[in-house]
Amino acid sequence: MSVYSGRACAACGWNERERERTDACGICGAPMERARLVDAGHVYVTAAAAKKAAAQMHAAGLPRGHWGEESARRALTEALLDARMTHAATGGKPAKYRSRSRSSQLDVTASVVVEGRLAVVVAVSVRDYL
Repeated sequence: MSVYSGRACAACGWNERERERTDACGICGAPMERARLVDAGHVYVTAAAAKKAAAQMHAAGLPRGHWGEESARRALTEALLDARMTHAATGGKPAKYRSRSRSSQLDVTASVVVEGRLAVVVAVSVRDYL
């Protein structure tokens, strides 16, 4: 048995909980959608995550500009608004979300802890999209 995968039916809203992961809704048979980060709450990127992302972006030359902590925080916040859940939070471990964008040339994977209506990005990995 798997824990809540963060996927919900687009047609009837049924959430996949405590059952094997499937690609179709258990009620109506419609395709399942993975949860988006913006639905978890307001996205907040910590200073440590922004600093690590700025270093990764600078080292990779992405996307060809100067990356300070604040510009990295803004770029991450924008990129992660439409991120989809890849792994649900289990046993005290944060949930994982991923976003890929051709326009910003970023492939971002983030560890997120949800505290009330705030989705706190505690760790991040940034790669070139291509």
